[in-house]
Parts: sequence; C-alpha cells; structure tokens
Amino acid sequence: MKRNTLFYLVVLFVLLNIVDTITTLFILPGESNPIYLLTKSLIIVLLLKIAIVCVVCWIAYKNKYTTENAYFLYITILLYGTLVLLLAQIGNIYAIMHPAVLQQAATMTTQEKVASYNQLIIIVYALPIIFTWLCFVIYQKSVKDVIFKKREHWWEW
Repeated sequence: MKRNTLFYLVVLFVLLNIVDTITTLFILPGESNPIYLLTKSLIIVLLLKIAIVCVVCWIAYKNKYTTENAYFLYITILLYGTLVLLLAQIGNIYAIMHPAVLQQAATMTTQEKVASYNQLIIIVYALPIIFTWLCFVIYQKSVKDVIFKKREHWWEW
C-alpha cells in the first residue's frame, strides 16, 4: 500500500483503536459500549475491534473498489469512525482524570448507558454518514449537467 492519504487515515484509525482499548481498561466500571455491557466480556469487544481493524486494513490494502461511490463511502465511514474513536478517547481520558465522573457512570444502569451510547453513535456517526453519502449521490447524478468555467486563480468562483 502506498503512503498516501488513505494510508495515514487507516494508520490513525488503527492507533485510535489501540488507544481506545488501553483507556477502556481504566474505566471498565463506567464503560458504555453495548457489546461489553451485554456480554460483560472485554475479550469479545477486543475480538470485534480486531476484526473491524483487519477488514479496514484489508480493504485499504487491496485498494480496489467497485465504484467511486463505494470508495467515497469507505472513506466516509473511516473518517467518521475515526471521529467517534477520538470522541471516545476524550471521554475515556476525562473519566480517568475525574474519578467522580467515572463513579457516576458506574452507577448508571445498563439501559441508560446503552441509550446514551446509541444516541452518540446515531448523532455523530450514522446520520452524518447517511447525509454525506446522499450529498455525494446527488453530486454524482447532477455533475453531468453542470458547466464548469475555467478560472485563472483559485479564489475565483
């Protein structure tokens, strides 16, 4: 795989998954990952993370996509996944640095934790992916009808 933008995005995604796993060990009583809450097994979460990272790396390594749309959707999922992991890291580190917050999270019920986790995933991950994909589909369908004007400078519209 060439060291291009996709390479660095995948590396960032992998590194954030590793950091997420490490920081999760410090906040287990307050962990809100639904898979962990339902199984009470960090091993299952870790295996799922490894599987996701392997799939992401395999897709990037093969670097063959059926359409521009498929590649764009892959990049979008990867970018928003990285954003969600980054937000998780901020939350984990905040909980590590503020034991009272971790204690409060530990007292929440499984249902409350799953509901807040799902809300975060829908708002920060699912809705933006759907909206971004819809924008790209509309762009692809409409770009053939657009006349592009040559410009001399980058700031000219």
